[in-house]
Amino acid sequence: MRPLRYTFMAAVAFLCVRVSVAAEPPGDDPLPKGAKLRLGSDRPAYRVSPTGALLPPDYKTFLIPDAQLGFRRFDASTGKLLGGGKGGGGAGGHVVVSGDGTRAVVAHTGILTVRDTVTGKAIQELKPPAGFGTFATSTGPHVALSGDGKVLAQGVTNLKANTSEVLVWDVDKGTVLERFETLQKGGALPTLSADGKLLATRGTTTAPFVPPGAKDDDSGRTIQIWNIGEKKELFKARVSPGGFQITACAFSPDGTLLAAGCADGPVDLWDVKAQKPKATLLGRTGQGLRVAFSPGGTVLAAVATDGAIQRWATADGKPLATTEPPTELPTHAAHGLAFAGNDRVVAWGAFGAAAIAWEAPSGKFLTPLGEHTAGIRSIGFADGGKQIVTAGLDGRVVKWDAATGKPAGAVTVRPNRAAGLQPRLVLNLAPDASRAVTAVTAGGPAAVFDLTTGAELFAIPRGTSVGFTTYTIPSADAARAVTVAVPFDARKNPNGTVIVWDLTARKKVIEVELAIGPGLPPAAAISPSGDRLIVARYAKSDLADQTVLVVTGYDLKTGKKLGDVEDHKASGALFVAAASETTALVSSGAGRLRAFNYEDGRGGDEIETAGRGEHGGAVVLGPDGKRFAFGVATDEPDVFGVRVYDWPSGKALHTFAGHRGPVTALAFSADGKTLASGSADTTVLLWDLNAIPKP
Repeated sequence: MRPLRYTFMAAVAFLCVRVSVAAEPPGDDPLPKGAKLRLGSDRPAYRVSPTGALLPPDYKTFLIPDAQLGFRRFDASTGKLLGGGKGGGGAGGHVVVSGDGTRAVVAHTGILTVRDTVTGKAIQELKPPAGFGTFATSTGPHVALSGDGKVLAQGVTNLKANTSEVLVWDVDKGTVLERFETLQKGGALPTLSADGKLLATRGTTTAPFVPPGAKDDDSGRTIQIWNIGEKKELFKARVSPGGFQITACAFSPDGTLLAAGCADGPVDLWDVKAQKPKATLLGRTGQGLRVAFSPGGTVLAAVATDGAIQRWATADGKPLATTEPPTELPTHAAHGLAFAGNDRVVAWGAFGAAAIAWEAPSGKFLTPLGEHTAGIRSIGFADGGKQIVTAGLDGRVVKWDAATGKPAGAVTVRPNRAAGLQPRLVLNLAPDASRAVTAVTAGGPAAVFDLTTGAELFAIPRGTSVGFTTYTIPSADAARAVTVAVPFDARKNPNGTVIVWDLTARKKVIEVELAIGPGLPPAAAISPSGDRLIVARYAKSDLADQTVLVVTGYDLKTGKKLGDVEDHKASGALFVAAASETTALVSSGAGRLRAFNYEDGRGGDEIETAGRGEHGGAVVLGPDGKRFAFGVATDEPDVFGVRVYDWPSGKALHTFAGHRGPVTALAFSADGKTLASGSADTTVLLWDLNAIPKP
């Protein structure tokens, strides 16, 4: 087996609570200093899936949450930032827009700020009265606006009574018009009629399974309809049997009809005036994720979990048409649905880190779809460096021309259906991109792929499974893989199992036990000679009753355990690179990087101390072992880059900066002249290392 020259374990997806939008689309920026090429799309990208909204009435502008400004505006067709400005931190929450498109609010915890959608200026701040708590959900916004944005409904919890309520606000006056206590516990989601006179409330949680003979608590499947002016409940509407989570609810424009779906097929329709069911519209599997009425209320549309859009006539429930989704669309991508005219329906949501929109009846994307729609996971230099191959967290594998930076086609990976692998796999590429290994997986099957054909070669055994979570960690050259079985409960079973697999010879190299605790995934690396293993994980300290980072070395020829060293300051996601036969570089959360002697168990220098921490912690050794690179956050807000160091001195040589998201993957070219950095912003920058003076 050839020596393992590259010991970088490419960074896993780095998720953080903050959402951050690219300060400007990368295509609008000149190349940063020191960069030779940028690979990737010029549309904006976000830290996590953006929960924005398209702006009525033309639905051509995206509003995306932003911490400083409330939201930012983007042209949906080009991805260009509208209104100028630079950067700014992002924020979580769902954007909710009034029916006329004049007002919007970001649904999150705490004080709500209703803003003008054109200027972004605050119209009113709404702070719940004392004794009420706010919440946020991933299933949908806990806030609704009337058609003109002058009435707002907000789901809250009554902290003293431990009940779920909905507050109805007069936005212009900033006062509460009415309070409604709902059936559901744990919060309620509101829907307002266009005129702001009717309110529908539903639960935030899945309806409980009811054993035969037990009393059925149907609150999770029940919608309450209220008359706000009369301050009373009109009636209760229960969705069709089988619906366990009400995912969508909408009034017709005149308020005479109410539609709801559970993303399980049927969509229910009620006559609000008669206060009784009108029809159950049978949709395809997964239908009813979101629903919307046409401007005249004569047509109801629903979008399914696969993105398909179906329409029915509301008068008689007759199915009108079904539009298949774009082939690239992932499941559960839709966040919103609306009619842009009587015949055109627009759906929007997120694809990885990209805000996307598609329409019916054309079935086409309305937003640009880049080569990658999520952060970069791994990078390889193919065909002697003439081609660069990137694997993304979206499961895409893309080839690029190294001379021009233009995409040269995608690699279609074909997992074995019998293994139950998902069609889109996150992969670690070999340095020459000849093959790939399924990236770090928790419990799921891992496999090796030939990238020249895309075919799966073989699966990697998971080892211990009952009572354990098994992680498969491939080496960057796709020649070895390490499976680590982590016990569910370290008190009952403090030891995990580590197995090293030779993927070239297709055989087990070694199996050992070591103390390991549940929590964040472990990290592992193989020494440059291929003879030693380094495992970094969190476990209980021998000296104190606390969880600490433990770095352990093993001799793969003898199975002998080498050094065992603890780090009490480390926290967060772990990444390991073996710098030599005795020393490993270990990155932990908040941007901390430290050298460890894994042979004799000594902790070494802190090369980077904990900083702002918003980067993926990627670290990789150069092909000659004399340099290494580490992903860093710069002093400029929302600008990230990579720092190059001399080894073994650990001296920082140069910092390249220019990414709009954390660095999640790094790779040196075989000749050591180029460094490629992949980012959560979905792009790759190629840096010229010849510009760095030698120490």
